[in-house]
This record gives sequence, C-alpha cells and structure tokens, in this order.
Amino acid sequence: IRDNLNFLRRRIIVNTESNYCSPAKLRLLFAEMIHRAAREAENRVIALGLYRAILRAGRRKLKYTDLDFFHQQVRREFERYGAVPGLRSQAEQIRKARAFLSSDLGGLL
Repeated sequence: IRDNLNFLRRRIIVNTESNYCSPAKLRLLFAEMIHRAAREAENRVIALGLYRAILRAGRRKLKYTDLDFFHQQVRREFERYGAVPGLRSQAEQIRKARAFLSSDLGGLL
C-alpha cells in the first residue's frame, strides 16, 4: 500500500502543474492505483501457487536430485525475482516459472 501511495503522489506531482488536482483527475488516479494494486496482488497469488506447484513437482518427479538443495534453489530464485519492480517484469517471471513447471522442471527427457 505504501508503494501505491508513493506511486500516486508521484503521478499527482507529475500530472499537475499547481498544487490543485481536479476531483475527476484524482478519481482517475485512485482508480489506476487500485487497478495496479489488484494486479500486483493477483501476481503474488499466482507466484505463490507456482512456487508450491514446483516444490510438489520436485518431490514427485526428481529422483537423483537432493530435495533440500532443490528447495533452497527454488526459494532463492523466487526471492531473487520476487522483488522485480514493474508488472511487465513480474508477468515475464511468472511466464518463465510456468514454462519451467510445464517442461518437467527443465529436464531434457
């Protein structure tokens, strides 16, 4: 929420030349902020589901890989790319995680 408020403040400062912002413009900015927050929340839910699905698939499919190592690597990757700014970048990371999961965890067989 704090990031969304900072986003809204920047938009108001950039979009207005004086300290006054019309009510219509303010409603539009609030609607944009709410829409952005909803998309970010949706991405978080999708990412958590993918994280759990990858861990489940690892338990079921991996035979020769140390599961503790696999869990650490998956967690590290999700933590590294979880804080990627921008919805487009987040969507790209979700697409990559889905591709990894659909390709039997990146295996060649």
